[in-house]
Amino acid sequence: MSSKCHAALGAILLVGFPSLAHADDAQIWLDANARGPIAGRVELGVETTERFGRGGDAGLYESENIAMLGYRFDRVTVAAGYVRDITYRGGGAAIEQRGRQDVSMDRLATIGRLVIGARLRMEERWRDGLGGTGMRLRPFVRLTLPVTADLRLLASHESFVNLGSGAGQRPGYDRARDFIGIGVPLAKRVSAEIGYLNQWTRGAPTAGAASFTLAWRW
Repeated sequence: MSSKCHAALGAILLVGFPSLAHADDAQIWLDANARGPIAGRVELGVETTERFGRGGDAGLYESENIAMLGYRFDRVTVAAGYVRDITYRGGGAAIEQRGRQDVSMDRLATIGRLVIGARLRMEERWRDGLGGTGMRLRPFVRLTLPVTADLRLLASHESFVNLGSGAGQRPGYDRARDFIGIGVPLAKRVSAEIGYLNQWTRGAPTAGAASFTLAWRW
């Protein structure tokens, strides 16, 4: 591995993971997604994420289901879709619905073997019992470093910036989500990512989660 790869990977770990040692909530996040072309450059993507906690929120506390349609250009993919998020608290459930738009580049730049990807996401949020529309911007960056033909080192950072106070959200920088892990192929067009996710939320304890993702690309 070149010195440039070492430096780039080290930089994102130092910047993106300042609070790893302070995460105090052992959670498990399970994700499954599938994506592929359905007509020429038009792609369909579907995803489900199930989040499990402990203590007062032991067991399943959040379920997120997503459907997206996208158009792939030579280097950029533009997509839009719908998110239904269900949060379970105190024996009840609250539903948040979102419109979502993405502009993403899987290969924004390379440094040696290190691949830098990026995505800019906009969401419109509607919550049960709360008026107005919450607007949220989510910039995301991801580093992928192939180690062998079957092993990749992964690191990513995502910021959550609330625009306005609609749907009961707090305006301003509200959340940071960081991940470090490995990616491995399981079968043809099927891969898995396993790692640790650290989530800082304004006004709440920092949470740590074991993260498992299963991905199918057709």
